[in-house]
Amino acid sequence: GARITITGTSFTNATAVAFNGTPAASFIITNNTTLSAVVPNGVTTGPITVTPPGGTGQSATDFTLDTTDLAISVSDAPDPVFIGSNFVYTITITNLGATAALNVRFTNIFAPSLVLKSAATSQGALNTNANPIFGSLGDLNSQSAATVTLAFKPTAAGFITNIAFVGSDSFDGNIANNIVFTVSTVWPVVGPIDAETVV
Repeated sequence: GARITITGTSFTNATAVAFNGTPAASFIITNNTTLSAVVPNGVTTGPITVTPPGGTGQSATDFTLDTTDLAISVSDAPDPVFIGSNFVYTITITNLGATAALNVRFTNIFAPSLVLKSAATSQGALNTNANPIFGSLGDLNSQSAATVTLAFKPTAAGFITNIAFVGSDSFDGNIANNIVFTVSTVWPVVGPIDAETVV
């Protein structure tokens, strides 16, 4: 959505402008050496191309998308787990983007059959008074990560689903990796075998 200025040569009567292959939302030719273009949605870092009548020209350096890209991943251990045993979700939130993510917020919805035993975060604070769990993690610099560790005790056998997602006050160029569903298996506890009943 940002309008940027592009300088070069032979822009008069240009018919197309693209950002790493994605056509500009719109563009206006100012003169033979200058044009302005609106950066399209879904664009990724890469070269800018301008197509005037003489042929397509490409920028000498890449256009860099200055956005955040928060990604969330979850590991569960052990899986499967027995009822009553310790069970841990380790949640990693990474900023893969080029700029800092401001005021990062984390939400975790856990299965009703889990009892929360402990919670910790590498930065910020967690509110563990209810389900879901909320986290205010502060700012997350480019290419840095925060870790949230949640320990539970399962109370019922079956499959359990955990939903974790993350957001911030900054524009995120890729929201597809902001949520993760984790399915785990809880096994019942097998009681002792009475030797007299074994045939």
